Amino acid sequence: MTNYTLIISYKSRLFILIICLTCMVSCTVTNNLYVNNPNPMGKGNSELYLGIGTGVKAKIDSINNTTGKISFTNKISSAPILSLGAQYGVSNQTDVRFAFHLPYILGGGGLRAGLQHSLMDSSAKMNFAIGFDLGGVISNDSIKIFRSKIPLTDSKATEGGLNADIFIPFGVNLKKDISIILTPRYSFNRIFIRKSLFNHNISNFNFEYPTLSIGIRKRRFYFETTVIYHDRQVFPHFGMVILSKN
Repeated sequence: MTNYTLIISYKSRLFILIICLTCMVSCTVTNNLYVNNPNPMGKGNSELYLGIGTGVKAKIDSINNTTGKISFTNKISSAPILSLGAQYGVSNQTDVRFAFHLPYILGGGGLRAGLQHSLMDSSAKMNFAIGFDLGGVISNDSIKIFRSKIPLTDSKATEGGLNADIFIPFGVNLKKDISIILTPRYSFNRIFIRKSLFNHNISNFNFEYPTLSIGIRKRRFYFETTVIYHDRQVFPHFGMVILSKN
């Protein structure tokens, strides 16, 4: 009986904690776990990955309890994401890229797709590529936890978003199973924010920023840190993925 009571108590505390966290957040979150790789897959080859990281979301300053008016001042912040992706070789030096992400694990959904061309083939010790990504994300106004529907207060303030990126990864293979990748990137973003909780009139939050990512690949693991520079501020992002080649 004691163990059962402890389990119930633990679930109750976790339940309350998740409610507190989710009721303070907006769920239109872009995928900033990039999983850069300048080495091409080679025609017909692919690589899958599953990882956790962080993404960018618009920062809602306040919501008036009486009128429902939503206020924001072109600020951004970070949020956790779960990301699933793939890279597939359409030729020896050109790959297509896909990624699907879940903000706050279940707080919406986003899709990103892109194309990358490498200057050298996969056997080169050093490689250099250029590519672009296009993406979009939608928001949920609630999530289900232990079969209960929990509203996400600020997610009602956002109606999704779009992004377009151009990037130039450069990589060095130190050993057979270890490589370091440096990737400058420029990102264009638009998030749709409602003017009020009680109607669907939309304000566009348009923002852009440069980023610099450093990634380390070791066998089946990839670790990435990305620094975003926006509005004279630096926002660090982190991620880790497990890789599977086919």
